[in-house]
Amino acid sequence: MSIYRQHLIKINSFIFLLIVSGLTYTAIAWSAGKTGNTDGCNCHGSANSSTKVTLTSENGGFTFEPGSKTKFTVAVDNLSMNKAGMNVGIKTSESGGSDIGTLSSGTGTKIQSGEVTHNGEQTLINGKFDFTFDWTAPSTHGEYWIRGVANAVNDNGGANGDQWNKFTTQKIVVAGITVSVPNGGENWCVGTTQNITWKSNGIENVKIEYSTNDGANWNLITGSTPSTSGSFSWTIPNGVTPGNSNRIRISDASNSSRNDISNNTFALAGEVSITTQPLSDETCTGQSFTMSVVVTGSGHQYQWRKNGNPINGATQSTYSRSSATLGDAGEYDCQITTSCGTAITSAKAQLDVFQSPNFATQPTSKAGCEGSSITLAANIDGEFTSLQWLKNGQPITGATSSSYVINDLKQSDVADYTLKVISERCSNEITSSIAKVSINREPKFVTQPNSVSGCEGAEIKLSAQVDGAISAFQWYKDENRITGAISRELTISDLESTDAGSYKLELIGICGMKLFSEIAVLTINSRPVISLQPTNKEVFVDESVTLTVSAENPGGEENDLTYQWKKDGNNIADETDASITIEKINLSDAGKYTVEVKNKCDLVAVSNEAEIKVLENNGGPSITTNIDVLDFGDVAIGEIKSEKSKISITNTGDEVLIITAIDINGSESSSFRLTSTSFPLNVVPNSKIDLDLDFEPTKLGLHQAVMTIASNSVNNVSIDLRGNGIDNGTIISNLSTLSFGSVVINEEVEMKFEIENPTTKNITVTEIMVSSSDFNFSVLNDPIIEPNTKREIVVTFLPTEEKDYDEVLSISTDDGKTLEIALTASAIQSSVWNGVPTINSAKSYPNPSEGSISLELNFEVAQKYQVSIVDMNGVVQLTYNEYSTVGKNVVVWNGRDKTNSKVAKGTYFALIKVGDDIQTIQFVLQ
Repeated sequence: MSIYRQHLIKINSFIFLLIVSGLTYTAIAWSAGKTGNTDGCNCHGSANSSTKVTLTSENGGFTFEPGSKTKFTVAVDNLSMNKAGMNVGIKTSESGGSDIGTLSSGTGTKIQSGEVTHNGEQTLINGKFDFTFDWTAPSTHGEYWIRGVANAVNDNGGANGDQWNKFTTQKIVVAGITVSVPNGGENWCVGTTQNITWKSNGIENVKIEYSTNDGANWNLITGSTPSTSGSFSWTIPNGVTPGNSNRIRISDASNSSRNDISNNTFALAGEVSITTQPLSDETCTGQSFTMSVVVTGSGHQYQWRKNGNPINGATQSTYSRSSATLGDAGEYDCQITTSCGTAITSAKAQLDVFQSPNFATQPTSKAGCEGSSITLAANIDGEFTSLQWLKNGQPITGATSSSYVINDLKQSDVADYTLKVISERCSNEITSSIAKVSINREPKFVTQPNSVSGCEGAEIKLSAQVDGAISAFQWYKDENRITGAISRELTISDLESTDAGSYKLELIGICGMKLFSEIAVLTINSRPVISLQPTNKEVFVDESVTLTVSAENPGGEENDLTYQWKKDGNNIADETDASITIEKINLSDAGKYTVEVKNKCDLVAVSNEAEIKVLENNGGPSITTNIDVLDFGDVAIGEIKSEKSKISITNTGDEVLIITAIDINGSESSSFRLTSTSFPLNVVPNSKIDLDLDFEPTKLGLHQAVMTIASNSVNNVSIDLRGNGIDNGTIISNLSTLSFGSVVINEEVEMKFEIENPTTKNITVTEIMVSSSDFNFSVLNDPIIEPNTKREIVVTFLPTEEKDYDEVLSISTDDGKTLEIALTASAIQSSVWNGVPTINSAKSYPNPSEGSISLELNFEVAQKYQVSIVDMNGVVQLTYNEYSTVGKNVVVWNGRDKTNSKVAKGTYFALIKVGDDIQTIQFVLQ
């Protein structure tokens, strides 16, 4: 016992001992109360019969109503002890379990941890004390257990001598009934026997009733049956009306207030019959349909079938589809299995499904030429009753077929057209998409092709923005069709000077209208040409010297040229003009000088080297001139321009200068003459002589020469002479020779050239003559050619014999001058074309050519043909696949290959193939 003594608690002079063992309730009260020991302990020894513990209820029994409240008394009797304590609990099982119901304190008690215990030490009076407490039963019926223990103590401060005991565990019954089956959702069939089950406590016999109207009225099943059986076999009378609103009520046969009703309704099924059969029907694709069957009773299982085969998921009294298909057609019925297991099958119902009208193809928008006819059409599938074409939403009289033809198309026909399809069987109508009818717009230029300047070797593009209904494009150069140039944009790569010219674009409308653009002029900026080279110079130290260059910029402006002088191959800083001047020259300035001339295309020309020699002045005669270049300017051919005293020669030495000759050298030196000078010439120191020169041009264009002075001077000098020969006031031409190439005898070829008046006065053409009657020319309507204007001359050639022609066209003017144009051609027999029967004649011109060559073929019929350009090695340079028209067809080869690169000069052949027939034409590029 010593292990327990340390738990003693002294309160005044009383000590109550609490000892806890391993049992669920083994405790005796402490002085302040203790719970959890309702079955006693071993700390005070064994239970002692000297202490009597008695449990009683106020009503004398232990069966109670749910939720009722009862007072309990625990009486403790022991004549030999002074004090007493107790512990009582009401549990869900005899051996303990959990607390149940609600406890409240009474005499000498308190509630602690869900149990009853003494509220402080209680004095035994005459050896007795009655502890009381109240208990409220739970709301659910059942069997529960009340357990308790009390301790009578001697008040000696220890456990020795104390006497404890317990009362017999008492069962408590909370009376009641709970319906188990049926409790909602069951399907019972009339005439069958079913088990009604329940749970009850404190009831001997039960009364069982049923309701078919959800408890509004009750019918007796049995007035009394033992409760303890928990079940009753009920044979459902055949007269019971089937329905879903049934409930069971079970009551205490001796106390009807004790009862329970099924929580939810259950079904009673009687004999089943089909009151409404599914009906045959028809529908259209895309529309809904419904099959239904009506059966007496409830709780049945349904399975719809189509053509005898179950339909997956169709397990309701109705079967419907929101959008029927042709595959839904067939015979439908429904198999019904009642809740009582009876199977019946409905009558068959036929469903016919028709194809709703729909457009297999929609009408499409059409555009036509004014006066033409167009057809709008659609393909319709499915069931339809009538068709109606609409124009801007309004019916067109008589337009009731799947196609509608508009003849003699005019502006009033331009509209939105639709086709309406009406289906009476499917009770609907559909309308096609809109087909717009329009008249093809005439071709027009939104923006014209622009004139452009291109760099030699580069690439340019000519293009135009267009509008309207256009079937084809065709570019022309100088009025000649460019083969293969059939898109809105023309690209020319690797530009050469021969590409320069006048270009235009032809639009060919779908309705046959043709329209030409404005002329776009292509100029080619070629490599600069140095017209005057810098010349060698000899100068003394401290003198000044100037080198000059003149250059032209073909196809560009001369002020676009830039210059860079170099000495011995190295750039000279800031020397970027056409001339370079060195003031007070010294020996280190001697060297070889060049100038690099560049245009905006970065094309470069480099001058010849000009050597500057720098001499030391060691005495002797020395020549100095006042100018390095004498430019006579523009002089008309046949005229002479004199420059007097423009050149001065000075002897800057200290001895007499003896000039023995003055020479003028160069290919055009004959155009320059020194006048009134005889040799030798003696020039004393620090004196000068003047020279007079004449310039008489012998041709159009620049003339150049170099004047050198032979003398005893210690240095040498030279002067550049230049002058420009211009026409002496008569007409000029853009070419000197017209080459017609090979021409078939009795076939006519036409070529053109221009004459121009470059002067400031009117010139009249007085006569045009040609040396052969096989050539003819156009007569000028107005023979007077105003200044700076041009006229076109058309020359035709109709050879009459097989030979080579070398003739002259002469144009005489009122100034007594005559302009001559050479005419060359080669006449051939037409029999060379016997191998291609459908080609009547063929010719090429000009031949030889410096640029493009035209091949003119005359066809009897329209047909496919091919022209291949082949070099002397048999390599195909370019191929044209064409479709001829009856009559003249012209193919223009621009001298380029498949990569658009210029081909080499030489002899080429045009292989002309029609079907299996091939003929050739030879021509020359030069």
